[in-house]
Amino acid sequence: MMRIRIPSGMLTARQARTLAGISLDYGRNLLDVTTRQSFQFHWLRVEHLPDIFNRLEEVGLYSYEACGDCPRAIVGNPLAGIDPDEMMDTSEIIQQVNDFFVLNRDFSNLPRKYKISISANRYNNAHAEIQDLAFTPATKVMDGETVIGFHVQVGGGLSAKPFLAKPLNIFVRPEEVLKVSIAVTTIFSDYGFREKRHHARMKLLVADWGPEKFQAKLEELVGPLPERGEDQTIGWHAAYFHGVHPQKQEGLNYIGLHAQFNEKLKGRVPADQVGPVLESFI
Repeated sequence: MMRIRIPSGMLTARQARTLAGISLDYGRNLLDVTTRQSFQFHWLRVEHLPDIFNRLEEVGLYSYEACGDCPRAIVGNPLAGIDPDEMMDTSEIIQQVNDFFVLNRDFSNLPRKYKISISANRYNNAHAEIQDLAFTPATKVMDGETVIGFHVQVGGGLSAKPFLAKPLNIFVRPEEVLKVSIAVTTIFSDYGFREKRHHARMKLLVADWGPEKFQAKLEELVGPLPERGEDQTIGWHAAYFHGVHPQKQEGLNYIGLHAQFNEKLKGRVPADQVGPVLESFI
């Protein structure tokens, strides 16, 4: 299996066609859509890898640290930049955080896998409550000016022992997202449980410490942070984008398509249909 790292789930048409081509040639015509906005190939053979890596590199894609005990692909708003329900375009922030962590040896041996979400969508389309570290939209009046930034939640996760992420009493400006991400990840690396893999998750560290102790340790690393402002998350729509919807750019629309092609292939996209679908709209 090979998983492709796709920050915020944002692909160009050329990248999508490349993924479909790899699947057609080597992956039995199937692309698996993951819960972290990425794609997986199956049934690959070792002798196929040089060609696959070259084709991915040509379009700016890679499989680095899409798996393993490291920061996984950052989940975000796939509509960043065109979403009428976003407080800001988070695509550059996500790319900055992604670029810092990918192949960074200081964070390539964490206690376990580690998941971040960054979204300014007001309907929680990055599912903040189930992330190890989540940034959600917020505002705060500072020096008489309303600043758009983020609230922070830590310690969420599913699996056999699900935990909802706990909110910290901090407000983070957009330019501070990377700094806070590094500090939170450092805490997990330094203090996360390592003796037993089933216990080596961020959610169990937060459950053991509590959010107050976690925040105190965070501020030891980054200095004092402003208290929470006004939460701008106003609901949840499960990231349902099906159909035609208006963009924030007046007069333009985006189209949401369902990846379920039949009842037996939920989340599995026939690669030979990707090209025709793209040709229908581009």
